[in-house]
This record gives sequence, structure tokens and C-alpha cells, in this order.
Amino acid sequence: MKAIDIHEALVDEGYEISYSTVCNYVREKKNKAKEAYIRQEYDFGEVVEFDWGHLKLNINGKVKNLHIAIFTTAKSSYRYAYIYPNQKMKNFLDAHVKFINHEGGVYKIFVYDNIKQAVKKFVNKTKKIPTEELLKLSLYYGFNFRFCNICSGNEKVM
Repeated sequence: MKAIDIHEALVDEGYEISYSTVCNYVREKKNKAKEAYIRQEYDFGEVVEFDWGHLKLNINGKVKNLHIAIFTTAKSSYRYAYIYPNQKMKNFLDAHVKFINHEGGVYKIFVYDNIKQAVKKFVNKTKKIPTEELLKLSLYYGFNFRFCNICSGNEKVM
């Protein structure tokens, strides 16, 4: 759509806007650099993402709010989940132990989306300090971990 057509459509809708304002806006949008994302390829057993989901179940006429610990593998998008009553640290750790036992091995890298069980402190937009529990878990099982950048859904495995 050309700037003149946009201007006419806005005026027809009752907006009081100058043609030059529309032209400036269109020029700004055209000149803005577009973000591009490169799809990553992973090997089996290389990367898995952990995140929490929410679930409402009607049990005996009462709605229960539950939490789902979800692991999603990067290579195949295979998902494995556990239901918990809350997102407390003990459930975060329990879910990891169950997942690793289920898989019969440990993925090289676990990816986290800035959840409080994994991130102790945000230093800046890209640097985070992990929780002691995550450090101990990763040392015990021998995996590395990384955090997604804030507001960067494109970094997720899923």
C-alpha cells in the first residue's frame, strides 16, 4: 500500500493526519533494519529446554490450578512433562531427576527461560546469575546450561 493510499484511508476513517506525517512514518518503517533468525540444528542428546506450564483441572467439582514441568528436546521437539502443585525449587529439582532417569542419560545443555528456580539475579539484559541449586544440579549431572534473553521467544527450542 502506498503512503497516499494509507493517508486517504486514515482520513476516510475520520483521522486528522497530514500526508507528510504518514510519509515520515512509512519511510521510518521501510528504513528500519529487519531482524532475521537462523534456525539452529542440534544433534540428539545435545539440547533440551525446561519451562513451566499451567493447567486447570476440575477434580470432584473443584478447579485446581496445577503446574507442569515441561522438557522439550531441541532435535525432535519431543516433550516430557510432570504435574506439580506448585513451582517450588524441590519440584524443579525433582522434575530434572525424573527426566534424566527417564531419558537414561543427560543432555549436554539445558536451556531456561529466566525462571526464578534457575535465575538468582539479573545483572543486566543479557547476564544472569544462576541459583545455587541449579549450579549444584548441573555439576552433579555434568550438564551445561544457558538462559534465553529477555523477550526473545525466537531463542526457544519449541
